[in-house]
Amino acid sequence: MIKFKTLVTTDFFEGAVLGLSRDQAYSRMHNLEKVRKGVYRVTSPVQFKSGEVLKLDDPDKVTQARLECLEPGKDAESQKTSGADAEAAE
Repeated sequence: MIKFKTLVTTDFFEGAVLGLSRDQAYSRMHNLEKVRKGVYRVTSPVQFKSGEVLKLDDPDKVTQARLECLEPGKDAESQKTSGADAEAAE
């Protein structure tokens, strides 16, 4: 999962898989389905205020408009590169 910070109020819709803190998930649990520890699938729209940090399972599946509202975390580029290297090695 790749870490992002929201730049503006941002909505995620059904099917998105997000890595969230316990506090983030707790207040939105009625709109989430737990996949595994710290990872949730959105079942109804959820909203994050500007400045919240979350992780995306697959940023390529998120619409471009949604990505424009996010700023990659410090480790996002290295994670994306290492993931591409692993795919190339297969």
